[in-house]
Amino acid sequence: MTKHEEIAGVLTEEILSQRFRPGERLPSERDLAARFDANRGAVREAMKLVAHLGLASIQPGGARVEPIEQASLDVIGHMLRRTPDPEPSLVIDIFEAINALMLIATDRVIRFASEDEIRNIRALLRPLINDDLDEATDTIARMEFFRILMVTSRQIVCQMVAKALFEQLIPTLAHVQPRVRADRTGLRELMQDLDDALLQRDRDAARVAIESLEALNRAVVLAALDPVGDPDAVVTEPTPHVVEVSL
Repeated sequence: MTKHEEIAGVLTEEILSQRFRPGERLPSERDLAARFDANRGAVREAMKLVAHLGLASIQPGGARVEPIEQASLDVIGHMLRRTPDPEPSLVIDIFEAINALMLIATDRVIRFASEDEIRNIRALLRPLINDDLDEATDTIARMEFFRILMVTSRQIVCQMVAKALFEQLIPTLAHVQPRVRADRTGLRELMQDLDDALLQRDRDAARVAIESLEALNRAVVLAALDPVGDPDAVVTEPTPHVVEVSL
């Protein structure tokens, strides 16, 4: 890690922990250089990184902290890594956002994709429905299915946002994987429901399947993050979190 990355990391954490609040000035270049025993060039590069995240704006006379809500998507990874296990509320927010993107993508695929494209997507579902995959292979297969679904939707904004969310969420949850106790039967059944919906081009059935998958995946991850939960519990019968999406 370079000096400017070290400085940027510390400032990012201090902003996220609200040591510095929106509208407040960050310490001057001189003060930061003295604090981190660095030259001003390293401090300036660090400030550029913080500004790139949208956590601060560089203005004449210094830099001011921006509201976290106005930050770029890249800050999510920093938020997830702040604690050994990510905050459950943040995980819920991410799952809800991904669910909304999946609803849009799936609906567009059902309405506009060719028969060959539908067949290609359904082919990616078959191993998830029929095969007894290990956890690592199952995760890779699901990510590939979601990626191709997004690409086939031709909704470029959904693709970009989903990619940014997945790339930051998946590595952060990797260490939680040994604690995950998924309902594999339930997952297969829901994947079969989604497969049937794609085959029939049934938008309503696809919505229900996507909502149920999101609810199950979210519940499984939250159970793994629960330090007082039953380690032998298996999450079943999810209640979908309904997200209304205007297309």
